[in-house]
Amino acid sequence: MARPSKKRRTLASVDRRRLRRDATYTIPELAEALGVSVPTVRNWRRKGLEPIDDNVPLLFHGAAVKDWLDLARASRRSRCGPSQFYCFSCRVPRVAESGSLRVLQATSRTLRLAGFCHHCGGRMSRNFAAAAGRALFARQGQSDLAVSGSPHLEEQSARGPK
Repeated sequence: MARPSKKRRTLASVDRRRLRRDATYTIPELAEALGVSVPTVRNWRRKGLEPIDDNVPLLFHGAAVKDWLDLARASRRSRCGPSQFYCFSCRVPRVAESGSLRVLQATSRTLRLAGFCHHCGGRMSRNFAAAAGRALFARQGQSDLAVSGSPHLEEQSARGPK
């Protein structure tokens, strides 16, 4: 039996495609298939992953595990509103401090904007479609779309869309 990798896996990094929907798995088989430890699978069981029945050994249906992983992953996601950024300190979507926005990266179709959280002052960033990013810049009263850092990106943003 192959040992799971020593790399710590988060729920988001578990590759659910390694499971067959029509197969059943014991706890050690599930751990091996997903590359996580046996205690991790037991932890998932405590958090709501349901076995087929309560007979020993516990069996988990592949489709149920995939569905549970999808739900658990979706429950951890937080969607940003149209003018919100994800604050790395607060760990929730927030509005950027007025005047703090800057362009980190620009292509003809996207802008990567960064700023500071109005609540805690922490760093925040987000990718926008180019038109939406420019509109947000205008709403914030900022007109300078210069890209921080790379002269190549500054030239590219100055040229505008291709």
